[in-house]
Amino acid sequence: MHQIMQILHEDHINVARLLDVIDHVMDQIRQGNVESLQLACNAMRYMTAYPDMYHHPTEDAVFARLVQRAPETRPVIEQLSAEHKVIGETGTVFLKTLGDSVQQPAEPARLLQLGPAYIDQLREHMNIEEGDVFPIIKVVLSNHDWGLLEETLASAVDPLFGPQIQKGYQDLARVLSDTLSKISK
Repeated sequence: MHQIMQILHEDHINVARLLDVIDHVMDQIRQGNVESLQLACNAMRYMTAYPDMYHHPTEDAVFARLVQRAPETRPVIEQLSAEHKVIGETGTVFLKTLGDSVQQPAEPARLLQLGPAYIDQLREHMNIEEGDVFPIIKVVLSNHDWGLLEETLASAVDPLFGPQIQKGYQDLARVLSDTLSKISK
C-alpha cells in the first residue's frame, strides 16, 4: 500500500476513535450529564482542523486521479467529494453549537440532533471510502500516479495523532486515551 493510502487509512481509524468518544459524550448528554461537553468540543475542533483541512483535500486529489484512470468511478467520487464539503459544514455547525453549549449550557436537543447525525454521516462516508473506493485505488493507480500526487499534495503533520502532539491537543490526547479505555470496559 502506498504511503498516502496508509496515511488516509490511519486517519480513518483515528477519526473513528474520535467519533466513538463523541458518541459517548452524546450518551452522557442523553442521561443529563453535560460535564463532558468540553471533550466533544475539543474533538470537533480537531475534526474541523485536520481532517477537513488536510485529509479530505488529499482524498479529493487521489480521487481525481482515480477518475482519470477509471472514469466509471466518477459517480461515487462525485458523491464522496460533495460529502466532504457537507461534512465540513456540518462539523463546523456542530463545533459552534458545542462551543456555545460549553459557554452557556443550553437545551441538549440541538446537540442530540447534530451530534448523532454528524457521527452517522461520517461513519457511512468512511465505510464507502474504505470498502468501495480504496480497494479500487490500490489496483488502478500506478507508481507514476503516486509520484505525481506526491509532487502536488501538501504535507501536514497530524496535530493529535502525529509523532508530536501539539500543545492545544495534549489534554484531548490524554482524555481520549482514558475515555477509550473506559468505553471499552
